[in-house]
Amino acid sequence: MPTSAARSPALLRTLAAAAAGALLAASLLGSWAQAPAAAVSVGQGQQQVADVILALTGSLIRATLSLLPGMTLAIFIYAVYARREDMDRKKWGTLAAMLVCSAVLWAVHVRLSAAGDSAPSGGAARTQAMVGPVHSGEAVVTQDGRVVTLPDPSKPEGAPVEEGWQQALATAMTDAIKSGTEQVILVFSRQGCPWCDRQLPVMGRAIQSRAKDIVEASGGAVAGAAFVGGGAPGGLLLSPLRVFVLDAGEFPSLAQQFRIEAFPTNMFFGQPGATPLVAQGYLNDEQLAEIIGAAAVATPQMQEQRQKPRRKR
Repeated sequence: MPTSAARSPALLRTLAAAAAGALLAASLLGSWAQAPAAAVSVGQGQQQVADVILALTGSLIRATLSLLPGMTLAIFIYAVYARREDMDRKKWGTLAAMLVCSAVLWAVHVRLSAAGDSAPSGGAARTQAMVGPVHSGEAVVTQDGRVVTLPDPSKPEGAPVEEGWQQALATAMTDAIKSGTEQVILVFSRQGCPWCDRQLPVMGRAIQSRAKDIVEASGGAVAGAAFVGGGAPGGLLLSPLRVFVLDAGEFPSLAQQFRIEAFPTNMFFGQPGATPLVAQGYLNDEQLAEIIGAAAVATPQMQEQRQKPRRKR
């Protein structure tokens, strides 16, 4: 066999090793060039090293897939011209299979690269990340009479639930309690609780009843436009009623803070400073209306008078 033919495999291996080394050096230089000059903690350093390793591995895989058809074709040409005398039917079949596999892998690489280019950036994808089914939210009554829960009260029904919805719901709930212009009810529930599911329609009827009372008291004006706030003689009886359903599995810290042990547990807030009223178990329409009214007219002064011991005469 000619000397040039004998040296050809070694030359191909050398060129491949040189190409891989050059790609590795370029990737390392690019990663180091983008690294911040400031010192980082041990944990951040480990994360950066892991990111560099993963980036290098991905770059090597992409480079290999990109070069695979050409490398296979080069091997095929070498076998035809330099080793054709040693090739038998089995070796030719193996070489043909390599060509087919290389073509398939190259086609998959091209399609995945095109799909990656058309996808949104990583930051946008994280911003629009969706979450699974949500069981908490503000209970509202739609125009067609349905009672639905909005995980993020700032968004309409049917809007995708994104990360951060729990913070948005907690903020809306806290602001409503502190405002003193709306009466708030918290309904602690849990998945698989049939009485919790039955409580929601009752809350919906209470919301509709309060809105109707506000409209009638204001002479037909828009609900919430008048007779709102704790300064009225009726307390919050003519203030909008807002109901927040909190699943214990989605808000475990709140359930633990309020020592929720039974489901459903309803907490009724009144004017600022007044201690909320708590009722465990299912409430029908009459029971719910009674405790809502009691919480609406309760004031801090009334509770202080009840707590003061009576003087003996």
